[in-house]
Amino acid sequence: MLEHNELLFLQESDRIEGYNYSLLEYAYLETAQTMCHVDAYEYIEFQDIITPAVIEEMHRMLIEFDPKLPSKYKGKYRDCDVWIAGRKGLDPADISKSIEDFCTELNYGKKKPLDLHVIYEHIHPFADGNGRSGRLLWAWHLNKLGRKVKPILSSKELKFTNEERKELEDNLSFIIDTKGFEFNAKRRKYYRLF
Repeated sequence: MLEHNELLFLQESDRIEGYNYSLLEYAYLETAQTMCHVDAYEYIEFQDIITPAVIEEMHRMLIEFDPKLPSKYKGKYRDCDVWIAGRKGLDPADISKSIEDFCTELNYGKKKPLDLHVIYEHIHPFADGNGRSGRLLWAWHLNKLGRKVKPILSSKELKFTNEERKELEDNLSFIIDTKGFEFNAKRRKYYRLF
């Protein structure tokens, strides 16, 4: 069974993508999507090192029941162009080598988890599911460094008491960029990350 913070992390990761499942749905694996997200998280957490094959398998597990994505893209690097927040993604021909380099840096390098997360999102290796898979890799990296996974606040629209907000702000360690915003291209919306 996952810890409460891990369940919150998965819930907020999905909320960034527009999925709104309750914590109980994660705890009891009540939907195919929550089951896939928990399975992918647990799979990656048991890996001693991350390889391109591990990333592909994690992605396949993560989006196994996603009806929007054609089967040929599940667990496979994209062969098409993508646009992320107005920027063209890395050329598909460069993805494989870039992921190999990313894995080397992730496993043996000195870069911070946030810096590696930004590199992964820049590579954008899959046709869909890059945000969720990138956040799972970020969580793995934090855990490897002995740091606990903390929930991500996906939207400033979420309502918290002052005490809850203070606790979350004190404990949150994830900010996408210096402004603390992440753009969700599907929903054409910026989410504030505290």
